[in-house]
Amino acid sequence: MTSPTGGLAPAPLPALPAAQAVDKAAGAVSGGKVESLLVVTQQGDGSAWQAVVLGPDGVRHAVTLAGTDGTATSNTVAVRGPETTR
Repeated sequence: MTSPTGGLAPAPLPALPAAQAVDKAAGAVSGGKVESLLVVTQQGDGSAWQAVVLGPDGVRHAVTLAGTDGTATSNTVAVRGPETTR
């Protein structure tokens, strides 16, 4: 999809509201907290939500949710958070 200026147009907002996407993404990682949420193009057509979820163990997960119903379509370990020393 291209915009009138010739660049790529942004993905449309998914049907699933952002607040529900946050809840579903946090639920995909036990004890997780959502750090960020963004709209991504869904394979084929449409859009999906992608969230970065920080687990209680400091591990970040990239969680992708279907834009229609919030089904988790992927949950990939991203990056471990910085270690703290005492």
